[in-house]
Amino acid sequence: MRQKVKALEAKFSSVYSIGRDLYAEVLKDNKIGRWSKDDYRNFIDYYQSVDFLFVRSLETDYVSLTDRQKVFLILVHIGKTKEQIMHIMTLEDGSYRSMKSRVENGKK
Repeated sequence: MRQKVKALEAKFSSVYSIGRDLYAEVLKDNKIGRWSKDDYRNFIDYYQSVDFLFVRSLETDYVSLTDRQKVFLILVHIGKTKEQIMHIMTLEDGSYRSMKSRVENGKK
């Protein structure tokens, strides 16, 4: 049992560390266009430790958001401008509008 607990602690420590690093990159307006699915998940998991209630609201206030859409909403939540979000997520103007529309249409 102790080995299982240690393995879980190591896993979550790694996820937290990776997520924290990804969050720091976003705060510097670095691009995330090449993130993997795991990177998106680690970022969201880390941000949950920053603002649990907001991340929880993404699960309860919206119908089946993708991890990419959740990151979009987190960027909006932390105060990134449209231009910053487009740069960070490597979106063109039309793609930004589409993302925003899909997220708004998914609200319960």
